[in-house]
Amino acid sequence: MINEHPRQSEMCIFIGEASPFGTPARTVSIADRYVGLVIGKQSETIKNIATQTRTKIFIPQKPPTTGANEGEGIRMIEIVGDDAGAQEADERIQELIETHKER
Repeated sequence: MINEHPRQSEMCIFIGEASPFGTPARTVSIADRYVGLVIGKQSETIKNIATQTRTKIFIPQKPPTTGANEGEGIRMIEIVGDDAGAQEADERIQELIETHKER
């Protein structure tokens, strides 16, 4: 009998070069300066959002260096999951950023 490694089956976030999750249900653009806020200490904030919304979230390690976003410091966060979960994850990310801006 082969058992899956628990962390592998529970992987709900990934920060790196390319998404391992497949086609996103939703893509969210955020300013580079808010990436740390969204990720949170030891990735807890983004893990909580992904777990509570039953989604998988990919955050690029660095912003794109070519194309429309060049020089803008924008990251395209990909959310994989059903439409309702992806929308809720998007709303939570946007709310987190808006709350931070108001301070």
